[in-house]
Amino acid sequence: MPLTHMTYCFINPVRWIVGEVRAVSAFASRVAHTAPELVSEENAVANLRFESGVLCSMTAGFVAPPGFPAWSATFIGTQGALDVCPDEGGSGVGDRLPGGGSERLDFRAGANAFELQARAFVEALGGASGTCRNPPAETIGDVQVAEAIVASVREGRTVQCP
Repeated sequence: MPLTHMTYCFINPVRWIVGEVRAVSAFASRVAHTAPELVSEENAVANLRFESGVLCSMTAGFVAPPGFPAWSATFIGTQGALDVCPDEGGSGVGDRLPGGGSERLDFRAGANAFELQARAFVEALGGASGTCRNPPAETIGDVQVAEAIVASVREGRTVQCP
């Protein structure tokens, strides 16, 4: 779960915005898909502390009731907040809360978010330009954070990151 569902869509873009992760404290469970050969961290909650002092909490899992949103992201800062709630397979909505106000951002009439993400992914790998925008040297930190999440879960401790 930390590698397949947290890295590319959460850890990577947050690292671009706020810098490198310095510490991870995580918990996980496995309640629905419990066969021995399946992932141990079926549901994972990871708390990250970045070098900039920013704190982040991420949750990913396979367990959810029917109709529950696939995922959401909430960013809270001193000057405002942003709550993003995409539709599964679509574009979704968001709420922007600048200091004291609220604005609904509706992206449902726009392009399919997953198609945009797939195109951006191919382009980031080099696409038509041939230049990789997210080279392995920059993404290795995502894998290291995923490994730190697993280590924190399995060892029951906070893991310091390089």
